Amino acid sequence: MHARLIGAVVVAAVAGSAATAWAASAANPINKSTGVIAACYATSGGALRVATTPCKATETAVSWQTGAVPLRADIAAGAPDAQLLSKDGLKMRLACYVNPVGVWTAELHVVPSGSADINGSYIPGDELGSEAPTEFGMTAAANADVVPVTVGRSGGGFARAEGEMTIDTPSHIVTVVFHVIANSVTDRCQVAGTATLT
Repeated sequence: MHARLIGAVVVAAVAGSAATAWAASAANPINKSTGVIAACYATSGGALRVATTPCKATETAVSWQTGAVPLRADIAAGAPDAQLLSKDGLKMRLACYVNPVGVWTAELHVVPSGSADINGSYIPGDELGSEAPTEFGMTAAANADVVPVTVGRSGGGFARAEGEMTIDTPSHIVTVVFHVIANSVTDRCQVAGTATLT
């Protein structure tokens, strides 16, 4: 009798843990580290439900991003470009190189799949301080590779740009906040920031 009672308690504890884990995922269906919401879309009728359980055979799995997407890269001069964003037909990347006259250069590239208006401003500077703000505005054709932000520094220090840009595409308005560095001492370029799609 005693062994049966212990077995029943263990089974109840395991079942309780599974129910608690399922309830926790149902109560918080958003992946907090990525901001992705997973859902199931009924192919007949179009009902949408948060995917707290696997999608059924009659449903299609869908997901979408909430909030800001982090933009981060740290690459050596001359390394392949770092992909920062590839979302709904919009791509962003960081290029890092030393140009022919010896200037370490960091560039933010934007490639929209459709035409886009790109506007913004940034404050350039180096280890000695900041300069006057730089403003930019351009229209990019579909699949055009445009470079709205470039910073460069010759030997012995770093150049930086801190700012914000808005990319207005046919499907989204994207707000990008960025901090870009070209460092001739470490022979590297870095970017940190966020992109928010609305």
